[in-house]
Parts: sequence; C-alpha cells; structure tokens
Amino acid sequence: MKWMQFILFLSGVVFGSAQVNDLTIYVYPPTMKLDWKSPKSLIHSFLKIEASKKARQMVTPATDFVSDFKEAGSIDTHYMSTMGHTIAHIQCVLPSGSQYSRWTSLSGQDNASEDFDLVFKKKIGVGLLFHKYSDGHIISGQENYKRLVHYKGQKYKNASGKMVTAKPKYISFSIGAAQCQSLKDMVDFYESFHFPKTTPFEELKKRKSTETLYFTNVIDPYDSYILRKTDPTADVGGGCAPYAVGLIRAIGEFAPAFEKKWSRVQPVSEILIGGKTDVNIRDILFGKLGQHWVYAGKANEVVKMYDPQNIWDDIRAIEACLTHSQCELSELKSEFPGKTISAGKPRVLSDTFKSGKNTKSASQEISGILIK
Repeated sequence: MKWMQFILFLSGVVFGSAQVNDLTIYVYPPTMKLDWKSPKSLIHSFLKIEASKKARQMVTPATDFVSDFKEAGSIDTHYMSTMGHTIAHIQCVLPSGSQYSRWTSLSGQDNASEDFDLVFKKKIGVGLLFHKYSDGHIISGQENYKRLVHYKGQKYKNASGKMVTAKPKYISFSIGAAQCQSLKDMVDFYESFHFPKTTPFEELKKRKSTETLYFTNVIDPYDSYILRKTDPTADVGGGCAPYAVGLIRAIGEFAPAFEKKWSRVQPVSEILIGGKTDVNIRDILFGKLGQHWVYAGKANEVVKMYDPQNIWDDIRAIEACLTHSQCELSELKSEFPGKTISAGKPRVLSDTFKSGKNTKSASQEISGILIK
C-alpha cells in the first residue's frame, strides 16, 4: 500500500493541498457557570440553566440533522448547555492510505424519569455524581457540528474588563498514520455500543453490562477501552470530556499539565450519598445538609472528572499568553519537546435552517491553539 501513500503525498505537492492529519478537540463551558462551592449552590445553578433552556426552546426554531447512524434529529438554534461539552473532530490518513474523518462525542443521562426516580424515590442525593447511567451513547456526525454553530455561552470579563459571550474553543494535535489508526480503533469500539434512538428506556436497562456503554464519572473511557481488550466482562463508559481526553491519550499526547488543569477532584461526604440511608433532596436544597461537600468525622467518597469549564479556561489562558512576547508556557512546552505551541487560525462553522417560511443562517467563529 506504500504506492497509495506516495500518490496521496504527491497529489498534495502538485495541487498545493496537503492532507489534513489532526485530532481537534472542541470544547464549550456550561451556558452559565456552575457554582461548585457547595452541593446546594451546584444544584441551584444547574436548575437555573435547565429552566432557561426550557423557556428558550419554546420560542426558537430548531435545526435538523442526520447522524452517521442515519437517524434524524434536531437541536435548538439557541443551543444552551447545562454541563458543557467536548467534541472531537478527526481528520487523517490511515496506514492503508485511506482518509478517515469523524465528528464524535460521548453523551447520556437523557432520561429525566431516571433522575426523578433516583432523587425522589431511591433518595440517593449527591450520589447522582457516582451513578452509572445505562444510556451512554456516541454522538456521531452533524449534531456535533451544529452544537458548535448554535452554542450560546456564558458571560465573562475578557482581559480588558469588557463583558463578552463565551464561544467554543479548540485544541488541535498533528498526528501520523499510526495515531490515526489508534483513534479509529477507539471510535469504532465506542460506536459498537450504538442503539436506535427509539429504543425504550426499559429495554436499555435490560441489556447485559457487557453490551452497555455507561454514562458516568466512575469509569474512565480510555482505561476501560484498554481493559476490555483483556477482560471481556469489564464495564465500559465515561463522560464527554473524559472521552475526549481518552482520544488524546490514544495518540500519546495527554500531558501532565493537562491533567492538572483540566481535572476536577471533588470529595463528597457519605451523608450526602444515598444508598445505605435515604438522602432527602429538600435537605440539600433548603436545609443545612447542602452547605458543604465534606463534614468532620464523616467518611468521604471522591469523584474525579475532566471538566469542560476547566478545559475551556485553560485553552483561553494559553491563547491569552500567546498574544504576549513574554509568554513562556515553560511547563507545557517541556512536555512537548520538538513541537510548537501556537495560536490557530479562527475557524468559522456555519449552518442554515428553517424558521417558519424563511431560511436563516448562523455561524460561529472559533479560536484555539495548535500543537504541531
């Protein structure tokens, strides 16, 4: 197959269009910043976003899409995110010489009745952070792209003190053919858990654990992917940002500096987690129980996650640093010897959609950084 790779290379030289070989992670934070100061403040900020989303969806048109699984869907054109999200775009040439392209992200926890049951019937309280949802799934194709176009972000002060609206950011890694194959293998594995969108929730719960992709904070996507190769009974799952991190790990480019800046480690007192005893959500929202994450004399469970807010903040900080001649980024550069960390060109993503009898358009300019 080397002749095919040579032809692909030669076509780039002759026609002036070299092949794109990169993994790009796009990220956007919650539409309103989540307040992690206490369980009470976190839940209140979460509910505030959800209420705003529901109100907005009633007055704005939707944009339609068809996924890579040939399933139709739509999202709101004033798209708001409760937790933030990470989306991977892979464009590269495989060792066979064929082109591979994929928009992919991991999602789940889409059944409101399950959360209602866990909170009000099973009374697990903040145990939601440790729950394994059985509807984990890969979003593949146009929905990812359209989320980036229509995302409406949180308000924040920029470097000059002006209030601006957050837009998605990206971090892009140049990759080779072997890394391209590693990404395809991992994405193929996760897509193998796909189920039709029309599948009743009760049917999802009946699946064997080996057939289920869990949406959860307690399983790491990359670690479980690797473990499943030797242990066919191992649970597989994770969240959106850990899945993106897993893809970066699959190409060997996840630096310790990212681990430090992107992760969130939250200890949670056992008295906030139901199971052995009931935890009434009203005591968290309106009583003293929700004022702290940990309590003296009580054992703690620890939840670790990669937080879209933290990832977005870090990329924004790196961008800001790169605008100054004195920018060093010594820690990050030391972890990528022989590579250049630079500001990438803004990428403009666009979409057209129906609004009543009219056709409208929307676009989003997204800035980010390159590691090549």
